[in-house]
Amino acid sequence: MSDRLTDDWPRHWTGSVQALASLIRIDGKTYRLMGIAPGNAPPMPQTRLTVYPTRSVYEFEADQVHVTLTFLSPLLPCACH
Repeated sequence: MSDRLTDDWPRHWTGSVQALASLIRIDGKTYRLMGIAPGNAPPMPQTRLTVYPTRSVYEFEADQVHVTLTFLSPLLPCACH
């Protein structure tokens, strides 16, 4: 429920914690991309967040490496009449 993926745990829209973490290692240095743990891994600087109706796109950059994470909303087809 924060704009930066490393400021809090990912959460369901109801607010319940979904304790997911994502790490990346660049030239032997580990960065966090998502989640608040492990605390000894510094967050990779998030450079952009773009929110669309059905997806959120997060961009990160450090040590000449650019990372894009895209999260798609799980939508179910509606058989509405």
